[in-house]
Amino acid sequence: MIRRAIRCGRRRIDTVVAAAAVLGAFVACDFFDSDNSPPPFVEVTPAMVTLEVGQTATITANSNGFVSWGAANLDVVALENPTLTTVTVRGLAPGVTTVTAFISGAGASTAVTVVGPSGSSLPTGLRGSPLSQPEGLQIITPGPSGSTAFGPWTGRYVAALWGSTGWAAIDLITGDVLHQPVGLGGGPFFGVAAASQDPPGVSSTGGFVAFGSGGYAVQNVINGSFTPTQIGFGTAYDAFPAGGAIVSDVITLVQPGSGVRFVEFDAPSNAYLLASEHVTYPTNGELVSAYTKETLIAPGLGGPPPILLLTRGVESRVWLNQRDGSASTTVLTLGLDARKLRCVTVAGGNALCGVTLFGADQVAIFLWDGASSVTATTTVSAPGDPVDLDLRVLDNGNVALVTTGFATGSLVEAELTPAGALVSSEAGSVPAGCTGAGHAVYVEDDAGLKVVGTCYSSNQYFIMESRF
Repeated sequence: MIRRAIRCGRRRIDTVVAAAAVLGAFVACDFFDSDNSPPPFVEVTPAMVTLEVGQTATITANSNGFVSWGAANLDVVALENPTLTTVTVRGLAPGVTTVTAFISGAGASTAVTVVGPSGSSLPTGLRGSPLSQPEGLQIITPGPSGSTAFGPWTGRYVAALWGSTGWAAIDLITGDVLHQPVGLGGGPFFGVAAASQDPPGVSSTGGFVAFGSGGYAVQNVINGSFTPTQIGFGTAYDAFPAGGAIVSDVITLVQPGSGVRFVEFDAPSNAYLLASEHVTYPTNGELVSAYTKETLIAPGLGGPPPILLLTRGVESRVWLNQRDGSASTTVLTLGLDARKLRCVTVAGGNALCGVTLFGADQVAIFLWDGASSVTATTTVSAPGDPVDLDLRVLDNGNVALVTTGFATGSLVEAELTPAGALVSSEAGSVPAGCTGAGHAVYVEDDAGLKVVGTCYSSNQYFIMESRF
Protein backbone atom coordinates (compact mmCIF):
# COMPACT_ATOMS: atom_id res chain seq x y z
CA MET A 1 0.00 0.00 0.00
CA ILE A 2 1.21 3.49 -0.85
CA ARG A 3 0.80 6.01 1.95
CA ARG A 4 -0.24 9.48 0.68
CA ALA A 5 1.13 12.37 2.73
CA ILE A 6 0.96 16.13 2.68
CA ARG A 7 3.73 18.57 3.63
CA CYS A 8 3.04 22.27 4.10
CA GLY A 9 5.32 25.12 5.04
CA ARG A 10 7.67 27.68 3.62
CA ARG A 11 9.27 26.94 0.30
CA ARG A 12 12.97 26.30 0.37
CA ILE A 13 14.59 29.72 0.27
CA ASP A 14 18.21 29.12 1.21
CA THR A 15 19.20 29.18 -2.50
CA VAL A 16 17.02 32.20 -3.32
CA VAL A 17 17.32 34.47 -0.31
CA ALA A 18 17.17 37.65 -2.40
CA ALA A 19 14.08 36.44 -4.21
CA ALA A 20 12.29 35.77 -0.96
CA ALA A 21 13.25 39.18 0.31
CA VAL A 22 11.53 40.77 -2.67
CA LEU A 23 8.57 38.50 -3.06
CA GLY A 24 7.90 37.86 0.62
CA ALA A 25 7.41 34.60 2.45
CA PHE A 26 4.60 32.35 1.37
CA VAL A 27 3.18 28.97 2.30
CA ALA A 28 2.83 26.12 -0.18
CA CYS A 29 1.78 22.49 0.11
CA ASP A 30 3.28 19.59 -1.84
CA PHE A 31 1.49 16.23 -2.13
CA PHE A 32 3.96 13.36 -2.40
CA ASP A 33 4.16 9.63 -2.16
CA SER A 34 6.04 9.08 1.09
CA ASP A 35 7.33 5.68 -0.04
CA ASN A 36 8.20 6.11 -3.74
CA SER A 37 8.30 9.85 -4.69
CA PRO A 38 11.43 11.06 -6.48
CA PRO A 39 13.24 14.00 -4.90
CA PRO A 40 12.17 17.47 -6.04
CA PHE A 41 13.86 18.44 -9.29
CA VAL A 42 14.01 21.65 -11.32
CA GLU A 43 16.33 23.03 -13.97
CA VAL A 44 16.09 26.20 -16.07
CA THR A 45 17.27 27.04 -19.56
CA PRO A 46 19.17 28.97 -20.63
CA ALA A 47 21.52 29.23 -17.67
CA MET A 48 22.73 32.69 -18.69
CA VAL A 49 20.97 35.55 -20.52
CA THR A 50 22.32 38.87 -21.76
CA LEU A 51 19.81 41.58 -22.67
CA GLU A 52 19.93 45.16 -23.77
CA VAL A 53 17.70 47.63 -21.97
CA GLY A 54 14.18 47.09 -23.28
CA GLN A 55 14.80 43.63 -24.75
CA THR A 56 13.00 40.51 -23.55
CA ALA A 57 13.89 36.83 -23.22
CA THR A 58 11.98 33.67 -22.25
CA ILE A 59 13.27 31.37 -19.51
CA THR A 60 11.89 27.82 -19.31
CA ALA A 61 11.73 25.48 -16.30
CA ASN A 62 11.85 21.67 -16.41
CA SER A 63 10.52 20.24 -13.15
CA ASN A 64 8.75 17.31 -11.55
CA GLY A 65 6.54 19.53 -9.41
CA PHE A 66 4.78 22.85 -9.03
CA VAL A 67 7.13 25.69 -10.09
CA SER A 68 7.26 29.15 -8.55
CA TRP A 69 9.32 32.03 -9.90
CA GLY A 70 11.34 34.69 -8.12
CA ALA A 71 13.56 37.55 -9.22
CA ALA A 72 16.53 38.77 -7.23
CA ASN A 73 15.93 42.39 -8.21
CA LEU A 74 12.57 43.48 -9.59
CA ASP A 75 13.99 46.92 -10.41
CA VAL A 76 16.22 45.28 -12.99
CA VAL A 77 14.19 42.31 -14.17
CA ALA A 78 10.44 42.37 -14.68
CA LEU A 79 8.42 39.15 -14.47
CA GLU A 80 5.77 39.19 -17.16
CA ASN A 81 3.03 36.65 -17.89
CA PRO A 82 4.40 33.88 -15.64
CA THR A 83 3.10 30.33 -16.11
CA LEU A 84 4.10 27.08 -14.45
CA THR A 85 6.95 26.48 -16.89
CA THR A 86 7.96 29.78 -18.52
CA VAL A 87 8.57 33.40 -17.66
CA THR A 88 9.44 36.43 -19.79
CA VAL A 89 12.03 38.84 -18.43
CA ARG A 90 12.64 42.38 -19.68
CA GLY A 91 15.74 44.48 -19.16
CA LEU A 92 14.86 47.69 -17.33
CA ALA A 93 18.29 49.06 -16.41
CA PRO A 94 21.91 47.93 -16.69
CA GLY A 95 23.01 45.43 -14.06
CA VAL A 96 23.27 41.75 -13.11
CA THR A 97 20.51 39.78 -11.40
CA THR A 98 18.99 36.29 -11.23
CA VAL A 99 15.67 34.70 -12.02
CA THR A 100 14.94 31.50 -10.07
CA ALA A 101 12.47 28.64 -10.57
CA PHE A 102 11.97 26.55 -7.44
CA ILE A 103 9.88 23.89 -5.78
CA SER A 104 10.04 22.61 -2.23
CA GLY A 105 13.52 21.30 -1.72
CA ALA A 106 15.00 22.42 -5.04
CA GLY A 107 15.72 25.55 -7.07
CA ALA A 108 17.64 26.59 -10.15
CA SER A 109 18.59 30.05 -11.40
CA THR A 110 19.34 31.90 -14.60
CA ALA A 111 21.91 34.68 -14.43
CA VAL A 112 20.62 37.76 -16.27
CA THR A 113 22.96 40.53 -17.39
CA VAL A 114 21.30 43.71 -18.66
CA VAL A 115 23.44 46.04 -20.79
CA GLY A 116 22.70 49.29 -22.52
CA PRO A 117 22.13 51.59 -24.07
CA SER A 118 25.23 50.59 -26.03
CA GLY A 119 24.04 49.01 -29.25
CA SER A 120 20.56 50.38 -28.67
CA SER A 121 18.37 52.00 -31.27
CA LEU A 122 15.16 53.81 -30.42
CA PRO A 123 12.08 52.08 -31.86
CA THR A 124 10.37 54.24 -34.45
CA GLY A 125 6.60 54.75 -34.75
CA LEU A 126 3.71 55.97 -32.60
CA ARG A 127 3.16 55.26 -28.90
CA GLY A 128 0.35 56.15 -26.57
CA SER A 129 1.15 59.01 -24.22
CA PRO A 130 0.92 58.38 -20.45
CA LEU A 131 -0.53 61.92 -20.21
CA SER A 132 -3.53 63.35 -22.03
CA GLN A 133 -2.98 66.20 -24.50
CA PRO A 134 0.83 65.99 -24.49
CA GLU A 135 2.28 69.39 -25.31
CA GLY A 136 6.02 68.93 -25.62
CA LEU A 137 9.11 67.29 -24.22
CA GLN A 138 12.76 67.69 -23.31
CA ILE A 139 15.35 64.99 -23.76
CA ILE A 140 17.04 64.46 -20.40
CA THR A 141 19.60 61.78 -21.30
CA PRO A 142 21.37 61.57 -23.62
CA GLY A 143 20.90 65.32 -23.72
CA PRO A 144 22.51 68.02 -25.84
CA SER A 145 25.72 67.77 -23.80
CA GLY A 146 26.00 64.03 -24.48
CA SER A 147 25.27 62.96 -20.91
CA THR A 148 24.10 59.39 -20.35
CA ALA A 149 22.76 60.01 -16.86
CA PHE A 150 20.38 62.28 -14.98
CA GLY A 151 19.35 61.83 -11.37
CA PRO A 152 18.54 58.15 -10.77
CA TRP A 153 18.55 57.23 -14.48
CA THR A 154 21.75 55.89 -16.00
CA GLY A 155 22.26 54.30 -19.40
CA ARG A 156 18.77 55.11 -20.65
CA TYR A 157 17.14 57.36 -23.19
CA VAL A 158 14.89 59.47 -20.98
CA ALA A 159 12.49 62.25 -21.97
CA ALA A 160 10.49 64.58 -19.77
CA LEU A 161 7.01 64.70 -21.31
CA TRP A 162 4.29 67.11 -20.28
CA GLY A 163 0.54 67.16 -20.76
CA SER A 164 -2.72 68.51 -19.38
CA THR A 165 -2.48 66.61 -16.07
CA GLY A 166 1.20 67.04 -15.22
CA TRP A 167 4.50 65.64 -16.41
CA ALA A 168 6.29 62.32 -16.55
CA ALA A 169 9.76 60.95 -17.24
CA ILE A 170 9.58 58.16 -19.80
CA ASP A 171 12.07 55.60 -21.12
CA LEU A 172 12.08 56.05 -24.89
CA ILE A 173 13.16 52.45 -25.56
CA THR A 174 10.72 50.60 -23.35
CA GLY A 175 7.99 53.22 -23.06
CA ASP A 176 8.04 52.81 -19.27
CA VAL A 177 6.99 55.71 -17.05
CA LEU A 178 9.95 56.24 -14.71
CA HIS A 179 8.54 59.13 -12.69
CA GLN A 180 5.16 60.83 -12.61
CA PRO A 181 4.67 63.32 -9.77
CA VAL A 182 1.18 63.90 -8.46
CA GLY A 183 -0.52 66.80 -6.72
CA LEU A 184 1.38 69.45 -8.66
CA GLY A 185 -1.42 71.98 -9.09
CA GLY A 186 -0.93 74.67 -11.68
CA GLY A 187 -2.35 72.63 -14.57
CA PRO A 188 -2.95 72.21 -17.36
CA PHE A 189 0.75 72.10 -18.09
CA PHE A 190 2.51 73.37 -21.21
CA GLY A 191 6.01 72.06 -20.53
CA VAL A 192 8.83 71.03 -18.21
CA ALA A 193 12.48 72.02 -18.25
CA ALA A 194 15.33 70.15 -16.57
CA ALA A 195 18.92 70.99 -15.63
CA SER A 196 21.63 69.23 -13.64
CA GLN A 197 24.86 69.92 -11.87
CA ASP A 198 28.03 68.43 -13.34
CA PRO A 199 28.40 65.52 -13.85
CA PRO A 200 24.75 64.51 -14.27
CA GLY A 201 23.77 61.41 -12.32
CA VAL A 202 22.80 60.16 -8.88
CA SER A 203 25.61 62.07 -7.16
CA SER A 204 24.54 65.43 -8.66
CA THR A 205 21.37 67.42 -8.03
CA GLY A 206 18.91 67.82 -10.89
CA GLY A 207 16.06 70.30 -11.09
CA PHE A 208 12.71 70.29 -12.90
CA VAL A 209 10.43 73.24 -13.62
CA ALA A 210 6.93 72.40 -14.87
CA PHE A 211 4.83 75.30 -16.14
CA GLY A 212 1.29 75.92 -17.29
CA SER A 213 -1.80 78.10 -17.28
CA GLY A 214 -2.26 77.75 -13.52
CA GLY A 215 1.31 78.37 -12.41
CA TYR A 216 4.53 76.42 -12.06
CA ALA A 217 6.09 73.66 -9.98
CA VAL A 218 9.76 73.15 -9.03
CA GLN A 219 11.07 69.76 -7.98
CA ASN A 220 14.60 68.50 -7.28
CA VAL A 221 16.16 65.05 -7.43
CA ILE A 222 18.96 64.80 -4.85
CA ASN A 223 21.02 61.63 -4.35
CA GLY A 224 18.54 59.83 -6.57
CA SER A 225 15.46 60.81 -4.54
CA PHE A 226 12.79 63.35 -5.47
CA THR A 227 12.06 66.21 -3.09
CA PRO A 228 8.68 67.76 -2.27
CA THR A 229 7.32 70.08 -4.95
CA GLN A 230 7.45 73.87 -4.64
CA ILE A 231 4.30 75.43 -6.14
CA GLY A 232 4.03 78.92 -7.63
CA PHE A 233 1.10 80.80 -9.19
CA GLY A 234 0.53 82.87 -12.29
CA THR A 235 0.37 81.64 -15.91
CA ALA A 236 3.77 80.49 -17.22
CA TYR A 237 4.34 80.02 -20.95
CA ASP A 238 7.89 78.72 -21.13
CA ALA A 239 10.88 77.39 -19.20
CA PHE A 240 14.27 76.46 -20.65
CA PRO A 241 17.75 75.69 -19.25
CA ALA A 242 20.31 78.42 -19.87
CA GLY A 243 22.45 77.63 -22.89
CA GLY A 244 20.05 74.87 -23.88
CA ALA A 245 22.31 72.52 -21.92
CA ILE A 246 21.58 69.73 -19.47
CA VAL A 247 24.42 70.96 -17.24
CA SER A 248 23.28 74.43 -16.22
CA ASP A 249 22.86 76.52 -13.09
CA VAL A 250 19.83 78.39 -14.41
CA ILE A 251 16.36 77.65 -15.80
CA THR A 252 14.45 80.66 -17.14
CA LEU A 253 10.73 80.83 -16.34
CA VAL A 254 8.50 83.04 -18.49
CA GLN A 255 5.30 84.51 -17.01
CA PRO A 256 3.48 86.86 -19.39
CA GLY A 257 1.75 88.70 -16.56
CA SER A 258 4.96 89.59 -14.74
CA GLY A 259 8.13 88.85 -16.72
CA VAL A 260 11.03 86.41 -16.53
CA ARG A 261 11.91 84.64 -13.27
CA PHE A 262 14.96 82.42 -12.68
CA VAL A 263 15.19 79.03 -11.01
CA GLU A 264 18.85 78.80 -9.95
CA PHE A 265 21.08 76.27 -8.26
CA ASP A 266 21.70 77.25 -4.65
CA ALA A 267 24.88 75.61 -3.40
CA PRO A 268 24.15 75.89 0.36
CA SER A 269 20.79 74.19 -0.17
CA ASN A 270 22.10 71.80 -2.85
CA ALA A 271 18.89 72.48 -4.79
CA TYR A 272 17.39 74.47 -7.63
CA LEU A 273 15.27 77.24 -6.11
CA LEU A 274 13.33 80.25 -7.34
CA ALA A 275 15.61 83.29 -7.18
CA SER A 276 14.52 86.78 -6.20
CA GLU A 277 15.58 88.36 -9.52
CA HIS A 278 12.79 89.47 -11.82
CA VAL A 279 13.07 90.89 -15.36
CA THR A 280 9.86 92.77 -16.10
CA TYR A 281 7.97 92.11 -19.32
CA PRO A 282 8.24 94.51 -22.29
CA THR A 283 5.40 96.97 -22.83
CA ASN A 284 4.68 95.87 -26.43
CA GLY A 285 3.20 92.44 -27.15
CA GLU A 286 2.66 89.36 -24.97
CA LEU A 287 5.77 87.76 -23.45
CA VAL A 288 6.00 84.10 -24.53
CA SER A 289 9.62 82.88 -24.42
CA ALA A 290 13.16 83.77 -23.32
CA TYR A 291 16.77 82.62 -23.69
CA THR A 292 20.04 83.31 -21.91
CA LYS A 293 23.28 81.86 -23.25
CA GLU A 294 25.49 81.60 -20.17
CA THR A 295 24.92 78.48 -18.06
CA LEU A 296 26.47 80.03 -14.93
CA ILE A 297 24.52 82.27 -12.58
CA ALA A 298 27.09 85.08 -12.62
CA PRO A 299 30.05 84.30 -14.93
CA GLY A 300 33.34 85.88 -13.86
CA LEU A 301 32.84 89.21 -12.14
CA GLY A 302 30.41 90.61 -14.68
CA GLY A 303 27.20 89.73 -12.86
CA PRO A 304 24.21 88.01 -14.49
CA PRO A 305 24.46 87.63 -18.28
CA PRO A 306 22.04 89.36 -20.73
CA ILE A 307 18.80 87.70 -21.77
CA LEU A 308 16.67 87.69 -24.92
CA LEU A 309 12.89 88.03 -24.55
CA LEU A 310 10.27 87.13 -27.17
CA THR A 311 6.84 88.78 -27.45
CA ARG A 312 4.07 87.88 -29.84
CA GLY A 313 1.57 90.07 -31.65
CA VAL A 314 0.74 91.24 -35.16
CA GLU A 315 4.39 92.24 -35.09
CA SER A 316 6.37 89.87 -32.88
CA ARG A 317 9.58 91.15 -31.34
CA VAL A 318 12.87 89.95 -29.91
CA TRP A 319 14.06 92.12 -27.01
CA LEU A 320 17.41 92.40 -25.24
CA ASN A 321 17.64 92.96 -21.50
CA GLN A 322 21.01 93.51 -19.78
CA ARG A 323 19.67 92.45 -16.34
CA ASP A 324 21.03 95.62 -14.79
CA GLY A 325 17.69 97.20 -13.99
CA SER A 326 17.33 98.99 -17.33
CA ALA A 327 14.38 98.47 -19.68
CA SER A 328 14.38 95.91 -22.48
CA THR A 329 15.11 97.19 -26.00
CA THR A 330 13.81 95.83 -29.31
CA VAL A 331 16.53 94.16 -31.41
CA LEU A 332 14.38 92.38 -34.04
CA THR A 333 10.87 92.88 -35.42
CA LEU A 334 9.35 89.68 -36.83
CA GLY A 335 6.08 88.32 -38.24
CA LEU A 336 2.72 87.30 -36.84
CA ASP A 337 2.25 85.36 -33.58
CA ALA A 338 5.67 84.15 -32.42
CA ARG A 339 5.67 81.17 -30.05
CA LYS A 340 9.13 79.84 -29.08
CA LEU A 341 12.71 81.13 -28.99
CA ARG A 342 15.49 78.55 -28.99
CA CYS A 343 19.27 78.86 -29.56
CA VAL A 344 22.38 76.71 -29.74
CA THR A 345 26.03 77.76 -29.34
CA VAL A 346 28.03 77.39 -32.57
CA ALA A 347 31.70 77.69 -33.57
CA GLY A 348 33.04 81.08 -32.60
CA GLY A 349 30.87 81.31 -29.50
CA ASN A 350 27.80 82.92 -31.08
CA ALA A 351 24.31 81.63 -30.42
CA LEU A 352 22.38 80.60 -33.54
CA CYS A 353 18.71 81.21 -32.73
CA GLY A 354 15.32 80.42 -34.22
CA VAL A 355 11.84 81.80 -33.53
CA THR A 356 8.69 79.96 -34.61
CA LEU A 357 6.12 82.28 -36.19
CA PHE A 358 2.81 80.44 -35.81
CA GLY A 359 0.85 82.95 -37.87
CA ALA A 360 3.44 83.40 -40.62
CA ASP A 361 4.34 79.70 -41.17
CA GLN A 362 8.02 80.47 -40.77
CA VAL A 363 11.01 80.08 -38.49
CA ALA A 364 13.07 83.29 -38.28
CA ILE A 365 16.82 82.72 -37.88
CA PHE A 366 19.32 85.13 -36.30
CA LEU A 367 22.73 85.28 -34.63
CA TRP A 368 23.39 86.61 -31.12
CA ASP A 369 26.83 87.18 -29.64
CA GLY A 370 25.47 86.64 -26.13
CA ALA A 371 25.90 90.31 -25.33
CA SER A 372 24.48 93.16 -27.43
CA SER A 373 24.74 92.18 -31.12
CA VAL A 374 21.75 90.53 -32.83
CA THR A 375 21.75 89.93 -36.61
CA ALA A 376 18.86 88.49 -38.66
CA THR A 377 20.11 85.97 -41.25
CA THR A 378 17.33 84.01 -42.98
CA THR A 379 13.89 82.39 -42.64
CA VAL A 380 12.81 78.76 -43.03
CA SER A 381 9.39 77.94 -44.46
CA ALA A 382 7.36 75.91 -41.98
CA PRO A 383 3.77 75.38 -43.19
CA GLY A 384 0.92 74.41 -40.89
CA ASP A 385 1.33 76.59 -37.77
CA PRO A 386 4.75 75.84 -36.23
CA VAL A 387 4.78 75.95 -32.42
CA ASP A 388 8.15 74.70 -31.18
CA LEU A 389 11.60 73.96 -32.63
CA ASP A 390 14.88 72.30 -31.76
CA LEU A 391 18.45 72.97 -32.89
CA ARG A 392 21.37 70.52 -32.88
CA VAL A 393 25.00 71.04 -33.95
CA LEU A 394 25.98 68.40 -36.54
CA ASP A 395 29.35 66.69 -36.95
CA ASN A 396 30.20 68.97 -39.89
CA GLY A 397 29.72 72.07 -37.72
CA ASN A 398 26.44 73.05 -39.33
CA VAL A 399 23.18 73.14 -37.40
CA ALA A 400 20.10 70.94 -37.86
CA LEU A 401 16.68 72.51 -37.21
CA VAL A 402 13.40 70.65 -36.76
CA THR A 403 9.87 71.99 -36.38
CA THR A 404 6.34 70.66 -36.92
CA GLY A 405 3.07 72.03 -38.25
CA PHE A 406 0.33 71.73 -35.65
CA ALA A 407 -2.53 72.03 -38.15
CA THR A 408 -1.18 69.87 -40.96
CA GLY A 409 1.16 67.32 -39.37
CA SER A 410 4.07 68.57 -41.43
CA LEU A 411 7.65 68.12 -40.27
CA VAL A 412 10.42 70.38 -41.56
CA GLU A 413 14.15 69.78 -41.14
CA ALA A 414 16.63 72.41 -42.30
CA GLU A 415 20.42 72.64 -42.33
CA LEU A 416 22.02 75.97 -41.43
CA THR A 417 25.62 77.17 -41.44
CA PRO A 418 27.12 78.49 -38.18
CA ALA A 419 26.67 81.96 -39.71
CA GLY A 420 22.93 81.34 -40.06
CA ALA A 421 22.71 80.81 -43.83
CA LEU A 422 20.23 78.24 -45.13
CA VAL A 423 21.95 75.21 -46.72
CA SER A 424 18.83 73.13 -47.39
CA SER A 425 15.31 72.48 -46.13
CA GLU A 426 13.09 69.43 -46.57
CA ALA A 427 9.42 69.07 -45.65
CA GLY A 428 7.76 65.78 -44.77
CA SER A 429 5.12 64.49 -42.37
CA VAL A 430 4.91 63.08 -38.89
CA PRO A 431 3.78 59.42 -38.71
CA ALA A 432 0.23 58.75 -39.91
CA GLY A 433 -2.29 58.94 -37.07
CA CYS A 434 -0.47 61.68 -35.19
CA THR A 435 -2.61 64.81 -34.98
CA GLY A 436 -1.79 68.13 -33.36
CA ALA A 437 2.00 67.78 -33.74
CA GLY A 438 3.22 70.83 -31.88
CA HIS A 439 6.62 69.93 -30.44
CA ALA A 440 9.61 67.96 -31.75
CA VAL A 441 13.19 67.54 -30.52
CA TYR A 442 16.32 65.70 -31.63
CA VAL A 443 17.87 62.72 -29.85
CA GLU A 444 20.87 60.67 -30.98
CA ASP A 445 21.02 56.91 -30.47
CA ASP A 446 23.62 54.42 -31.69
CA ALA A 447 22.03 54.35 -35.14
CA GLY A 448 22.10 58.14 -35.62
CA LEU A 449 19.89 61.16 -35.17
CA LYS A 450 16.16 60.73 -34.57
CA VAL A 451 13.20 63.07 -34.01
CA VAL A 452 10.88 62.64 -31.03
CA GLY A 453 7.64 64.61 -30.98
CA THR A 454 4.21 64.84 -29.41
CA CYS A 455 0.70 64.54 -30.83
CA TYR A 456 -1.56 66.79 -28.76
CA SER A 457 -4.90 65.83 -30.32
CA SER A 458 -4.36 62.07 -30.58
CA ASN A 459 -2.67 61.63 -27.16
CA GLN A 460 0.49 60.07 -28.58
CA TYR A 461 4.18 60.67 -29.11
CA PHE A 462 6.29 59.55 -32.04
CA ILE A 463 9.88 58.57 -32.82
CA MET A 464 11.11 58.80 -36.41
CA GLU A 465 14.34 58.89 -38.37
CA SER A 466 15.91 62.28 -39.00
CA ARG A 467 17.11 63.23 -42.47
CA PHE A 468 20.54 63.91 -40.94
